[in-house]
Amino acid sequence: MIATVAGAQQFTLNADRANLVKYGPSTTKFQIARGTDLQMLSYSISEEYLMRALEKDIPATFLPFLKPSEQGFNLLEFRPTPEMRRLVRSVISSPLVGTMRNLFIEGAVLQLMALKANFLSNQVSAAGMLNEYEVASVQRAYKLLMGSLSTPLSLSDLAYKVNLGEKRLNSGFKKIFGGTVFEVYRNERLEIARKTIEQSDASLSKIAQHIGYRHYNNFISAFTRQFGVSPAKYRRHSRDNQNTE
Repeated sequence: MIATVAGAQQFTLNADRANLVKYGPSTTKFQIARGTDLQMLSYSISEEYLMRALEKDIPATFLPFLKPSEQGFNLLEFRPTPEMRRLVRSVISSPLVGTMRNLFIEGAVLQLMALKANFLSNQVSAAGMLNEYEVASVQRAYKLLMGSLSTPLSLSDLAYKVNLGEKRLNSGFKKIFGGTVFEVYRNERLEIARKTIEQSDASLSKIAQHIGYRHYNNFISAFTRQFGVSPAKYRRHSRDNQNTE
């Protein structure tokens, strides 16, 4: 999906990224492919409000977004953490209405900003320890990992393919993606499982096999720890929500 602001500036929206955008008063237009199943949380706050909320804990990455005199376009893309995803889903699925819903959304937005600021602050302070080659190697390793979810590469194989030490690769993943190679791999494939459960009628055992779980019980345990509910209950809740819409 393509978003166009200020009549000219464009950026891409997808399920794997969150976007922090700054631009002057303008209408945003979205280009959405026909038949797209879309759930999106979008909110707008002023520079003054953001500065008051963050006070002295402002990540360096946020600074270009906090200068009222600059009316130019600024864009920051990053991969949301599982905690951010859970918070967004709680807003989208909230049964509250009217004033109570507005209060809930306002609180959730403040939590999201705090999570983003904390995540980006840690990322910026640590990412400087990686040189350009290491950053490129970690990003290449991530693409390899995501390309083989059902038959994952071992840490040693992944490190060998990108010519980086295992400890350095794990450290790089923490700095860039917020978790070790295993944690990122686990979170990504469970997110794929969650989406597949929502959008298809495939059996849960088939879904578990598709994302590389050889033992179904291990998949149930991992999914329940990640999302707070078993795959079967999540599917029932998802179906119930769809039926009431």
